[in-house]
Amino acid sequence: MNDLVWNDSLSVHNPSIDKQHKILFGILNILVNIITEPESHETLDDILTLLEKYANTHFTTEENYMVAVGYKNLESHRVQHEFFRKKIRDLKSKFNRGEVHIKLEAFVFLKDWLVNHVSVVDQELLKYATK
Repeated sequence: MNDLVWNDSLSVHNPSIDKQHKILFGILNILVNIITEPESHETLDDILTLLEKYANTHFTTEENYMVAVGYKNLESHRVQHEFFRKKIRDLKSKFNRGEVHIKLEAFVFLKDWLVNHVSVVDQELLKYATK
């Protein structure tokens, strides 16, 4: 399983938001380590909790930026952020119930969501903010 790699094509040209996106990628790479190295000291619950807390900080930063630039799709963007929050809570519940394949499910969801969100959804914000 390969690490997620940040590249400049994912940049939204806002240093604070880009830095936070890079940190989110780093957290997901810790999850890759947990999946591929069973003897890892971190647990999935620890990583999901970290991701949940950091994502909330990031979403607040991103949404405040959207308000500042008058972003027209703020509400639909907020809906996507809330979907992410709910999915993290669901994944944590599954982990706490001892569901077997939760690590892989968590990785697949988080990778797909984060890459799509940063490379597609947040790029719309970039286009709007740089008009």
